[in-house]
Amino acid sequence: MMVIGLGNSLRGDDGLGPELVSRMKKSATVHSEHFTGDGLLLAEYLVDLWSQNEAVVLVDAVQGNEAAGTFIQIDLNEQPWPSHQHPASSHGFGIVEGVELARNLGQLPKFLHFFGVVGQQFELGASMSDAVEGSLPHLLRAIEEKIAEVMDHA
Repeated sequence: MMVIGLGNSLRGDDGLGPELVSRMKKSATVHSEHFTGDGLLLAEYLVDLWSQNEAVVLVDAVQGNEAAGTFIQIDLNEQPWPSHQHPASSHGFGIVEGVELARNLGQLPKFLHFFGVVGQQFELGASMSDAVEGSLPHLLRAIEEKIAEVMDHA
């Protein structure tokens, strides 16, 4: 099981993924890391990690029509990315394009689940908003429950 926190902690709410990964309990069966690199490298990075893990959880802040702090959960094996929600990205090519490219190439892991929170401030130098910060305990609990569910079925 791999948990990947995406985002940039220097860009306010976009730091959700790295912050969540830093709060996760370390485990022999669950590996976690964060990615802050260029959008074009994201697909290659994700597909490389997916080839080593049958179960992957992605965590990122999203921009959407919902209120800041709204919790998002998507089973990416069952459905494509919803068009009304976009992960926070300063790149033209990001997680949505990486996931959909991997889907089209038949390179998705057996289990791929996305967890996110709608953010409100993504400016360079901004701090994480209270709404997103307040969502972290709920998000962490939901991810830990999903991990336990996947491990029980493995």
